[in-house]
Amino acid sequence: MDYDKPNSKFLAKDFDTFKHKMIATISERVLGWMAPTSEADLDLALIELASAIADELSDYQDRVVNELYLSTARKQLFLISIFGKRCSQGYDQDHH
Repeated sequence: MDYDKPNSKFLAKDFDTFKHKMIATISERVLGWMAPTSEADLDLALIELASAIADELSDYQDRVVNELYLSTARKQLFLISIFGKRCSQGYDQDHH
């Protein structure tokens, strides 16, 4: 396996997928490493912490990307910062 190239199969987007991918990757790269069997294992605690952080960052990334599209934007203030004016909630009678 070439470790210099990013693994395109590493498209995890949730806690469980991040956790399983990290355990699989560590098992491949670290000789003699055994997957944790106890919830009290420090390795498992660190993997779960990293998975929780990655899950949150993935969620934030999805939110930012969704805010860039008008149809999925949830906050009008974000649109105001882009366009510099309030977006109309309906048809403007003065501009027909």
